[in-house]
Amino acid sequence: MVNFTFLLPFAFSLLFIMFKNANVLVAGGTGFIGTNLSLRLLSLGAQVRIPLHKRPPVLQDDRIEYIQADLTSLTDCQRVVE
Repeated sequence: MVNFTFLLPFAFSLLFIMFKNANVLVAGGTGFIGTNLSLRLLSLGAQVRIPLHKRPPVLQDDRIEYIQADLTSLTDCQRVVE
């Protein structure tokens, strides 16, 4: 079996390059996976936007943009990706 752990620093560098200053919409950003994903994206330099529908914000971070939206509504979907 080949050990590819030597590629991990390269993979992190690639992720950093991919998400640095990228605008990312995290649907489900108030859930367990969404909050952890949002934190990881922030650490990679992404600009994170989380739509809120029924649940309040979980993360208190000034770098996160929260927007009130129901993603089952076409107009709200269009609005959150502007």
